Amino acid sequence: MKPSHIKEHNRIAHDAVRHAGTISVGEHTAVILNYLVTADAAGTRIEMHSHVHCEVCIVTKGTVVYMFGKRKFTVRPGEAIVIPPKTPHIRSCSEQCVIHGFWIYMTGIPPGRDAVHVTNTDDASQFISSIHAEIKRGEAGLACTISHYIALVLIAVLRRLPPPASHTSARAFMLIRIRDAITFINDHLSEDMSAKVIAREFGISARHANRLFLEATGSTLHDFVRNTKMMTAYIALTRGRRTSVREIALSVGMRDFSYFSKCMKIFCGLTPSEIRSML
Repeated sequence: MKPSHIKEHNRIAHDAVRHAGTISVGEHTAVILNYLVTADAAGTRIEMHSHVHCEVCIVTKGTVVYMFGKRKFTVRPGEAIVIPPKTPHIRSCSEQCVIHGFWIYMTGIPPGRDAVHVTNTDDASQFISSIHAEIKRGEAGLACTISHYIALVLIAVLRRLPPPASHTSARAFMLIRIRDAITFINDHLSEDMSAKVIAREFGISARHANRLFLEATGSTLHDFVRNTKMMTAYIALTRGRRTSVREIALSVGMRDFSYFSKCMKIFCGLTPSEIRSML
C-alpha cells in the first residue's frame, strides 16, 4: 500500500470501528478500540513500550520481530501476534513491512509475555482483502460494511486462541456493558471526561464506573480516557502536517502542551514532534 492509500485506509477504518462494537468468540469477549495499518521502512525499530489494551498485529508484508525481554517472536506474512495488555515489547524489521494492528479490550488474556500468542491468519487475510476492496469501491454505507469485515478479521484470529485459564460470564457482561461508555468517551474527547461526568451519563456513581472499568479491562477509567485521547491524537499526528500539534492537542481536550507531549511519550515512546519527524 502507498503512504497516501494507508492514510485514507486508516481514516475510513477509524470511523468504521465505531460501528464494530463488541464481539464474542467462545470464552473471549472483546471491545474493538481501533484498527490501524502501519508501513514500517526497512531498519525500523520501535523501542520498548506497552499499552493498557491488547494488541492483535497481522503481518501482510515482510517479517517483523517482537522482543519480550529475552523471548523472541518472528511474525511472517499471513501470521498474527496477540500481545496481552501491559506487556512491554520491542518491534523491529530488517525489510519493509506492513502491519494491520487491532487494539482491543478483551477478557481471557492475562498480562505478561507468557500469554503472547502467534498464529496463522488464512481466514483473516481474506477479510482484510475485503476491507481493501470496500474502501476502494467507496460506496454508501461504507463504515457499516467495513466494520462487519473488521469484526470477522478478529473473530478469525480469536477463535485460534487457547481458552482462558479462568473466565466468568459476569466479567464478560461488564465488558459488554461499558461498550456504550466507550462510545460516549470517543464522541466527547474534547470535553471534560472525568469519571463523574461519564458516570452521570449512565446513571451510576463515579466509584461504580471506576470499578467496572478496572474489573473489566484492568485499567482505571482515568487511564482509559487518557489513552483514548492519545490514540486519537497519534492517528491525527501520523496523517500529515495539515493540522498543527497544538490543534490536535486541543481536539482531545488537552490544553497543557507539555503534559500532552509527556503523555504521548508514555503512550507510544515518541513525542509529538518525533512522530511528525518520521513523516
